[in-house]
Amino acid sequence: CSLGRMIAPDVKNITELDATEAMLEAGKAENEKAGITNAGYVIGEAEAMPFSDGSFDIVVSRLAFHHFEDVEKAFSEMTRVLRPGGRLLVADMLAREGSDREKAEHYERLRDPSHVRCLDCEEFKSLAEKYDIAVEWESITAIEMELDSWLELTGASEDKRKNIISDMKRDTTEKNITGFSPYIKNGKIFFDHRWYLLIGRKKV
Repeated sequence: CSLGRMIAPDVKNITELDATEAMLEAGKAENEKAGITNAGYVIGEAEAMPFSDGSFDIVVSRLAFHHFEDVEKAFSEMTRVLRPGGRLLVADMLAREGSDREKAEHYERLRDPSHVRCLDCEEFKSLAEKYDIAVEWESITAIEMELDSWLELTGASEDKRKNIISDMKRDTTEKNITGFSPYIKNGKIFFDHRWYLLIGRKKV
């Protein structure tokens, strides 16, 4: 994956884990094109990793947690395979606040059926505390998303696209429909995602 290609040049070895062989093969092909030779590829679930305790110095998850049915199990597995003193990096979309949260989750699932739910900052920090991760850094970054491009990422059906676009367009004037607070810029519909980054160290 693109994340692996970013990390690989700075580490001795990298192991990419995915639940599907197709995704791993696609990542392997792109890595080979980029000249990445220090990557391994393993099929497995984040909630039940096929690795021994303390196998890795660094464990990284990017834009995955909102797909997990059992976020606690996934987080516990990531810390289990991390050596004491090793670093955990988690980046994911952040849940929206108040009444916007469930509204936005509805449209996330409508666009992408594999979406389960976004977590908020406190939920991530609670997981870190429970599984002995000392938080060293956290940040929130607003990521501007163009609606059509966002819909293309998951290949949403035409009917779903029309429904989402219609509601987003209404929301630019009527407000508080989708939970996304969309806006018009250069004749196109945009909204902001908030991405959360947590960096922590496993307690010794």
